[in-house]
Amino acid sequence: MTSITFEQFSPRLNETFEVAVGEAREPLTLTEAALIQQYDHPGKARDSFSLVFRSASQTVLPQATYALENADMGQVSVFLVPVGRDKDGVSYQAIFN
Repeated sequence: MTSITFEQFSPRLNETFEVAVGEAREPLTLTEAALIQQYDHPGKARDSFSLVFRSASQTVLPQATYALENADMGQVSVFLVPVGRDKDGVSYQAIFN
């Protein structure tokens, strides 16, 4: 299994990732990619980072692992947690340690 890295996502800001919700597909936009902690030691798997996705839908998806699909990256499995909702939609965060 290949590790998901910050370098894979950071150039994809404002790109669309689709998530399957039952029979429908919900578009999520990557709105933030931020390093949390950088480690400089032998054997590190990756730097810790956070991703924030935004949905225009008012329907809140429960926290769970979702298969996100992007035109350039293909499909990646990501554990998403809803972290906010306003009149414009819902935000979801994924943290990688």
